[in-house]
Amino acid sequence: MRQPRTVATQPLDDHRFRLGEGGRWDGTDFWQVDLLDGELWRSTGGTGELHQVLDIDVPLGAMAPVLSGGKIVIAGTGVAMLDDAGRLEWIGRPADGAQPPRRVNDAGVAGGRMFFGTMDFAGSVGNGNLWRVDPDRSVTELLDGLGCPNGPACTPDGRTLYLADSTAREIRRYRIRDDGALHDETLFVTVPDGLGLPDGMIVDDQANLWVALWGGSAVARIDPDGGWADLIALPVVQPTSVTIVRGRMLVTSAYNDLADPGELDGATLVLATDVSAPVTASFGAR
Repeated sequence: MRQPRTVATQPLDDHRFRLGEGGRWDGTDFWQVDLLDGELWRSTGGTGELHQVLDIDVPLGAMAPVLSGGKIVIAGTGVAMLDDAGRLEWIGRPADGAQPPRRVNDAGVAGGRMFFGTMDFAGSVGNGNLWRVDPDRSVTELLDGLGCPNGPACTPDGRTLYLADSTAREIRRYRIRDDGALHDETLFVTVPDGLGLPDGMIVDDQANLWVALWGGSAVARIDPDGGWADLIALPVVQPTSVTIVRGRMLVTSAYNDLADPGELDGATLVLATDVSAPVTASFGAR
């Protein structure tokens, strides 16, 4: 296992988020959420100050662009379309009514389809699920029995999906069939003791998986064979997602449940990188 290396980091701005999550780059702007507070935030060009663009009364997990315009978001117990005026049109709430209560957590898009997870608020084993939303707006359950499904991250060719279960400290890899079904499940990596829990993830242009390590104060680069290729120490306890934006890496974080948050806990961090990655994939049929 590599020792973590230290690089220069700075906060994107002065905002500190209770549960900053879901960093995304659409090619023009950087987006993120404050998940438990139901807020969507945007940074123009990924360099400007973050500004709130949506505030709803349910948890807001992640967003993706839609080919026909607007956004798709996971919120509350399901998924909705978000138009440019900030109006939600619900597609479905598949975890509605479950006990204990459920909420959305994270999402990713491949082949025009959105894959998203739901969980109970404690991340208990057995209460987490993975769902798929197709361009026709049908919602299909793919996996059950999970704990805290996190960071669905897809390879640029849309053929492979990585899914973290933070509760189990595992990342599994699946192949995606042409119809969106998952097959060929393999255990990709288990995060060692002391490195925290796998959270948000992104696949770069060289097919490496970047993982935010909640509680581990680091982000890791894992090569396609499951080798730990890089480990970058961060000045926050709970990094939550990784986004690569034009020679910079943006890492969201959270101060939620920290008894004594540090100066940067909850900040969105910026660090230089020579890594490149695709923009956030769009939902919808081409």
